[in-house]
Amino acid sequence: MKIVFLHLSDLHLKQGSHIEQTKIEKVVDAINVIKEFDEFVIICSGDLAMTGAFNEYKQVRKFFGSLISKFMSTFNYDKF
Repeated sequence: MKIVFLHLSDLHLKQGSHIEQTKIEKVVDAINVIKEFDEFVIICSGDLAMTGAFNEYKQVRKFFGSLISKFMSTFNYDKF
């Protein structure tokens, strides 16, 4: 079984941060080099939000939603 671990750190997202789809696509393209894997795990350490304000965590949720959605569509992953 091949498992991919993606480690992200210190996102420091702010309210109103623009989440660039091109950056998400580049992360997915980097994982796509591996080609075949059975599972993937996203690990995020450090600060997710800039100050910890509620609306900043909405941005964090939006970021991870976009990232996971792109992973699932790119790799035809439906195990959620």
